[in-house]
Amino acid sequence: MEISIISQLKTLGYSVIFGAYVSLLYELIRILRVTIYKELDGKNKARLKRIRFLNTEKKPKGKRLIKELLDIGFFIYVTPLFAVFLHTVNNGIIRGYILIAVTLGHLIYILSVKRITSKLIMPVSFAIIVAFGFIAFVIKAPIKWVIKRIKAKRVKRRKAKEKKERENKGKVLLLYGK
Repeated sequence: MEISIISQLKTLGYSVIFGAYVSLLYELIRILRVTIYKELDGKNKARLKRIRFLNTEKKPKGKRLIKELLDIGFFIYVTPLFAVFLHTVNNGIIRGYILIAVTLGHLIYILSVKRITSKLIMPVSFAIIVAFGFIAFVIKAPIKWVIKRIKAKRVKRRKAKEKKERENKGKVLLLYGK
């Protein structure tokens, strides 16, 4: 069986592209993390505090657990993806130069494209937080209003009942003379 240099160079190129692709996927998970935890930079955090309908004080519970689940989910997705990639490109044979090329693709992504995506993460995350915050506000506001009215009626009924019981207690005392 003869292996041509051209097919190995193609495999090398595809491996570099695959490494950059996996890095981009992980960067998208980073956007999700920043959005969930509202870990924005100073300028966007200050802008977020000025928006009235967003509650920026509440942090989600289980912060570490969610981060670990996101990482586990990422690796559960990438592992079979890498297996399919190897099967497609090199008939499933793991070669050292493929692993080095995937790592090289990751490094190329970090040194070049990550600068651009890092600048985009904060505005995109800010927009997502504001959009979901507004949707949550629109959904919660009428529900809170209704609950507040129901509680007010309950309190009013309870006070009226207590007042009636006090009046009845006074009448019972007058009846029996105690």
